[in-house]
Amino acid sequence: MIKPGFEILNIIGLAAVVAIPLVGSKANKMMTSVVFCLLFSLSIALSVLVFYNGTQIFTYSGNIITGPITLKADYLSAWFISIIAFVFTIGYFYSKGYLKHYPERTSETKLHYAAFILGLISLIDICLIQNSLVFLFVWEIMTISITVLVIFESHKSEVLRAGMYYFIVSHIGLLMLFVAFLWGKANTGSYDFEAMASYMLSAPNSTKLIIYGLFFIGFGIKAGIFPFHVWLPVAHPAAPAHISGIMSGVVIKIGIFGIIRMLFIVHPDFCITGYIILFLSLVSGLYGVMLAIVQHNLKKMLAYHSIENIGLIGIGIGIGCLGIAYNMPLLFVLGFSGALLHVWNHALFKSLLFFCSGNIYQSAHTMNIDRLGGLNKQLPKTTMLFMSGAIAICGIPPFNGFVSEFMMYVGLYNGLQGGYFILSFWALFGIIIMALIGGLALMCFTKATGIIFLGNKRETKLEYKNTDNGNMIYPLFLLAIAIAIIGFAPFLLNKTLFSLISSLKVHTSQFVIYQPEIETYLREATHIGWFSICFILIIATVIILRKAIVVNKVKKEDHTWGCGYTGETVAMQYSGSSFIREYRKLAEFIFKTIKKKKAAKGLYPSKIEHSTHILDYIEIWLIDKPIKLLRLALNRFTFLQNGNIQVYLLYGLVFIMIILIYTSINQNIDTLLNFLKTKAL
Repeated sequence: MIKPGFEILNIIGLAAVVAIPLVGSKANKMMTSVVFCLLFSLSIALSVLVFYNGTQIFTYSGNIITGPITLKADYLSAWFISIIAFVFTIGYFYSKGYLKHYPERTSETKLHYAAFILGLISLIDICLIQNSLVFLFVWEIMTISITVLVIFESHKSEVLRAGMYYFIVSHIGLLMLFVAFLWGKANTGSYDFEAMASYMLSAPNSTKLIIYGLFFIGFGIKAGIFPFHVWLPVAHPAAPAHISGIMSGVVIKIGIFGIIRMLFIVHPDFCITGYIILFLSLVSGLYGVMLAIVQHNLKKMLAYHSIENIGLIGIGIGIGCLGIAYNMPLLFVLGFSGALLHVWNHALFKSLLFFCSGNIYQSAHTMNIDRLGGLNKQLPKTTMLFMSGAIAICGIPPFNGFVSEFMMYVGLYNGLQGGYFILSFWALFGIIIMALIGGLALMCFTKATGIIFLGNKRETKLEYKNTDNGNMIYPLFLLAIAIAIIGFAPFLLNKTLFSLISSLKVHTSQFVIYQPEIETYLREATHIGWFSICFILIIATVIILRKAIVVNKVKKEDHTWGCGYTGETVAMQYSGSSFIREYRKLAEFIFKTIKKKKAAKGLYPSKIEHSTHILDYIEIWLIDKPIKLLRLALNRFTFLQNGNIQVYLLYGLVFIMIILIYTSINQNIDTLLNFLKTKAL
């Protein structure tokens, strides 16, 4: 039963949250490390228990407000809990090295770790709770704790703005969830998910679509899927690197968890739902990567890649829904297997990339890609780890990103052979868009890796510090190892994925899936991975042989010919902006570009400057313009706040008079109506 583990996990977590602000710094570090190890062990033990013994359910009696509170640890919960526990624990040990660079913020660090633990246990609880009222309460705790984590550097105005931005947008999503759950309570008389699922089996399809639409928007905002992604590029760059990694690796995935969980509770029309999710996900993937390429800030670039990868996960979910709609079990298996595996994969490589960005920031104290260069000489381990994450996120074998994308590609190819014109059209369209996303991602990370790590330092005034040591590097190797294991041996996940996919309740008697359907394609992905390793080994052998042959030969080195220009060669290197200049010109219709130029004037011109700033049209239309209109409307009433206390007293007097008049009129109307009724009788 999950009751003892659930209670112990929450007791330990809440006790640590209370104790952290009260304990001294040295004892605090030890206690926090022990607490994280315990929480990690309990969470993984719970996940292993589920995958070995099946779904675990326990019900608390609750109270008169909540009613019975059911906890359910099924395969879907266990899959996400294992991701949450692993990434949070790696993030914590990385943060121990990262936060050493803020010795003056000891009190903020204590609050930070308290919120860190609270965020962890609230995310785990969300995966287990089956009571909508308690679910919303814990969801709010999770939102508040993550907001506190984002605003660690609260002395910076842009950080506070980003934190409030995330907080407000999250509550828009919470409002959608509240309305959907409230509808469920009104129609079932219970807050329990199972009661809602039973009622939905007989509900009209239109009602199911509306309710699931509310859930999709609420959870989609947290996930950051297009067009609800506007908070990601704001919050991720403002948060500390370990929090950015956890937000991208874990927090946005809880939105995916909600989307899948409610999909199999509400059971909307899977055909319509599948096409809508597939369309939004294709747009999200393409839009995210297109905006990522033109970013100057490394963490903002990675944030847009989170939008891209949420789109890829959504593509898998859409394919799976269409598999149910067209009664094609293989399409269902490949879609959801690819989506759920990509949840794990993205959590690993994206947290690794964000943690590497933290090493870069603490070394150079800038995230501006165009100012960096030659970091490979100072941070060779970070360079290697960043390149590993970059290869994985681009979906290149033999790393893990390839495996999940391969499953989705095969799913789309199977959709082409389904014999349905609309399905075949969208499958072909999906293949083209996914290929385009992969190519653009490769371009983006070629730019980032080349400009940041290769070449020479672009600004002599930048002093690089060595952050390739201690907690800022060794936890990252665990992520890289996990990325490699899934990439080299994905067939090890065969039984786990089969149990997970089989647990998704599809109410169709003829819908049967078989384990070989997953095993076959995981083994094919494994073979491709091993072939790519052989190719890499051949290249490495050629390089080693070449070095061995020329080792005794005399080498002559000289400066590269500069076409007669003998000035500073560092300035002649490609910058991030010049690398993607042609792409930016081709894709300018997607985003708004603000250019600032300082042209040369006179015989002896001063420094010439040219900069570009990219704006997201969705943020402009959905956030900036509505807020501007609201401000204009509110400004019309600024005359009411004039600072005159006599006028304020008059407002109060007028308000009381309006209430009295309204009450008097109501009473007279009631008396008149009663009199007329009496006369009529």
